Amino acid sequence: MHRLGVHCRIERALRRCAVGALALAIVTLSASPAWAGVTIAPESAQQGEPSVDLSFRVSNVEPVSVTRFQVVFPRSPVFASVFARAVPGWTTTVGTRLLGRPIPTDVGSDAVSEISWTANGPDSAIKTGAFESFEIMVGPLPYTTQIVFTAVETFANGDVVHWNETKTQDDPEPGVPAPLLQLTPPTAPVAPGALSGAEVEANARLQSQLDSAHTTAVLGLVVGALGLIVGGVALGSRRRRRRQ
Repeated sequence: MHRLGVHCRIERALRRCAVGALALAIVTLSASPAWAGVTIAPESAQQGEPSVDLSFRVSNVEPVSVTRFQVVFPRSPVFASVFARAVPGWTTTVGTRLLGRPIPTDVGSDAVSEISWTANGPDSAIKTGAFESFEIMVGPLPYTTQIVFTAVETFANGDVVHWNETKTQDDPEPGVPAPLLQLTPPTAPVAPGALSGAEVEANARLQSQLDSAHTTAVLGLVVGALGLIVGGVALGSRRRRRRQ
């Protein structure tokens, strides 16, 4: 009887542990959309760079395969050059749109609007528990703070998932976050004439914001130092009065 009782207690404890582990796994998966989502690498680049290689990594934890993947470009900024790397077993298609005002690009007056990769068959599709990387090269990088892409997954059963949500105050962790490239200011000054008028103005506004922030920080240090000096003088005066 004693051994049976111990065995029952151990069995109940194991069942509780199994249920707890399953609940933890469900919470972890639901709180981590990147497990079943799209990530971009690198996540940041420097403004004004002639080009950057971007890799979109598509992970699949769904019970059906991913048969098509699309990267949709924002309407602004417009990249002068866009190239897509071919993926074995996938067909690459580049979509374009007509620009309202032509600019010097590798494709004339058209701009790339999206790039899609379609699996040539079931063997090439992204199966459950697998991932695939899709690479592009774009440039030159604009003088803005970020570039937000939209990624679209199409599954073998016809389901489509749009990764196009950005962080907000009400939703700091969106369920289907958009691939986002952060852009940082250049470390070296850009030669005059190398930028368009709009880019020069955007860069000037950004530099003005940085200068204002720097000025505010310096003023804060000066005021703090003056406060310490005044406080020291007042403390010294009180001590002299006490001695007298």
